[in-house]
Amino acid sequence: MKGNCLWWISEFKQIYNDPFMWPMIFKANRAKIKHANLIYPGQVFEIPRAFSLDDAKAARHKAGKSKKRSAPESKSNLPADLREALGYGF
Repeated sequence: MKGNCLWWISEFKQIYNDPFMWPMIFKANRAKIKHANLIYPGQVFEIPRAFSLDDAKAARHKAGKSKKRSAPESKSNLPADLREALGYGF
């Protein structure tokens, strides 16, 4: 979709519902994405679904969010154990 970025893509409810998870998409698609801030219409990305708590923490840290965040308004699309470990309240 024109105008999207990895931040917005990772924020979609059906993806991660957390914009700070964009490095997960970037890492999984390094062959398609040369620079994290340059993606193009028509590109199709792999969305990692099986990852560890350490992977999620590392992605959020890389994105600039090293502390736990408050729960988003709607449910996250992360596994329950990861939601709890990251400090989400649902």
